[in-house]
Amino acid sequence: MNFVLERHHSVDSTNALALARASAGCDAGLVVVAAEQTAGRGRRTNAWFSPPGGLWFTVVLRPARLEGLSLIAGLAVGRALVDVDWCLHWPNDLYCGARKLGGILVETRLVGERVDFALVGIGLNVNNANFPEGLAATSLAQEVGRPFDLDVVLETVLDSLGEIVGDWETRGLKPFLEEIAALCPMVGRAVRYRVGDRWFDAVVDAVGEDGGLVLASGEKLLSVDQIDLVG
Repeated sequence: MNFVLERHHSVDSTNALALARASAGCDAGLVVVAAEQTAGRGRRTNAWFSPPGGLWFTVVLRPARLEGLSLIAGLAVGRALVDVDWCLHWPNDLYCGARKLGGILVETRLVGERVDFALVGIGLNVNNANFPEGLAATSLAQEVGRPFDLDVVLETVLDSLGEIVGDWETRGLKPFLEEIAALCPMVGRAVRYRVGDRWFDAVVDAVGEDGGLVLASGEKLLSVDQIDLVG
């Protein structure tokens, strides 16, 4: 995949700008990058703290499939990281221990049953050090003990993303499931999850080919408002 970078000093949201570009018919591979976001977004309309020092960008894709895309993007980002002990917090976050390192926001538009485009928003704390009180976050610089060149990290992540997305588009999520399960601390563990205002307890058996969590009860979770490990 050939990536074309569109760089900005400050935007409200790279996903919002990428949405405008995709809606206007841009090619797959456009990458909207900003030094900072003033209204960065996470899942469920959550705000994403994204000041200078991190990587904030959105990639426009036009894939034939969608299943497991947030996990694939998270895997691609994680594979690009050096000397960092990271894990995939289903369905879309990267953690180092109990602290969030990065997150993925996938937004899509369908035309009938066909995927028109998918926006893969990626936020990665790179050289950030000062986080809002109460936010359990970390950065590459804090984990490794040195600053990083943002352009080098971006290039490495995009190389990884291009390789993995191409394989995923051809073969689906199945070839990646073993690696994803090994990186997901929820597999084989008890979790508590929230849907709306109701909480549920469950044990996770596996990650399914559609990207959902397969529970010991036989049920499958495709989307939740919050999910946490128990104990």
